[in-house]
Amino acid sequence: RSATDYRVPDQLYCRPEHFSDRGAEGAELVVEVRSERDETYEKIAWYAQMGVREMVIVHPHDRRVELLRAVGGQLLPVQHGPDGVLISDVLGITLRTADGKLEITWDGGSATV
Repeated sequence: RSATDYRVPDQLYCRPEHFSDRGAEGAELVVEVRSERDETYEKIAWYAQMGVREMVIVHPHDRRVELLRAVGGQLLPVQHGPDGVLISDVLGITLRTADGKLEITWDGGSATV
């Protein structure tokens, strides 16, 4: 990659070994919040090349989320379970949209936003 080849996610969760003089070069999870004319979907292949394990795409206007997971060098959509739940292997949480709210559940707790 060139010195100017980079993308900046809205949130990034990485390990110490992902850091370099340029910043974070890889991540366990990135979060992109959609906005008008953003480049979220254009970044997916680049994040996959950087070794990102999971990506959450937040759609505030639709009040929903997408989860993508690394499979064979690509970030591919994770399918909802029968109850509408998405499971993040990286964070160990479940995500579900119900009545326009995001329900997040983890071992021992939950939150609704």
